[in-house]
Amino acid sequence: ASAIACDEPALPLRQNRDLLEAGLGQADLHHVDAGVEDVLDRAGGGEEESTFEHLRARLPWLALSYLGGVLSFVLLDWMLGLREREGWMPLVGFLPLLLTMGSTSGQQSGTVTVGAFKSAHFDFRQIREHLLNESRIAVSVGLLFSVITWCLVAFYFQGRGGPMAMGASLALAVQITISMMLGNAIPLLIRKLGTDPTVVSIPLLLMLSDLVSIAVLFRIAARFILP
Repeated sequence: ASAIACDEPALPLRQNRDLLEAGLGQADLHHVDAGVEDVLDRAGGGEEESTFEHLRARLPWLALSYLGGVLSFVLLDWMLGLREREGWMPLVGFLPLLLTMGSTSGQQSGTVTVGAFKSAHFDFRQIREHLLNESRIAVSVGLLFSVITWCLVAFYFQGRGGPMAMGASLALAVQITISMMLGNAIPLLIRKLGTDPTVVSIPLLLMLSDLVSIAVLFRIAARFILP
C-alpha cells in the first residue's frame, strides 16, 4: 500500500487526547478540534458561552423530558385516581417526573464535562469557575421548572392544590439542582482517581439520581402534603 503524502508536519497524537497510534497533519487536527467544539457548543458545553447560551442549548431537551414526566403523571392519575386519594398516594404520580428530570439534567451536565475532558478543552485549574457556572445553570433550570410545576399542580388539584403544588415544585427544584451538580462532580472525581469517566460516570449518576429522587420526594414533598 502506498503512503499518503502530506506537506504539513505530522503531529504525534497523545494518549491524553485519546488518539493513539496515529498521526495527523496540523490542518486535520484543527478540523478535529473545530468539530469537537461545535458538538460541545450544541450540547451547551462551550466554556466561553454565557449562562443564557448554555440554557438555550439544554432547555429544549429538558422540556421534552418534562413533558414525558407530566404525561406519566396524567396516566397514573387516570389509572389510580390520584386526585381523589388522600395521604401519600398522590406523591406516586410525581415520582416519574422527578426521575426523568433528574436523570436528563444530570446526564446533560455529565456529558458536557466528559466531553470537555475528551477534547482537551478542560483545565483542572478552572474547576472552580466551571462548577460555579454549572451551579448557576442548575439553579436556573430548577427554578424554571419548579415554577411551571407549581402552576400546573395548583390548577390540576384545585381545592388542595396549594400544599401539593408547593411540595412538588420544591422537590423538583432540589432534585434538578442536586442531579446537575452530581453530573459535574462525578466525572471530576473519577478523573482525579485516574479512571476514565466515560463508562463510569453515567451509570453511577443514574443510580444516585434515582436514590435522590425518592428521598427528596418523600422527605420534602411529604412535609407539605401529608398531615
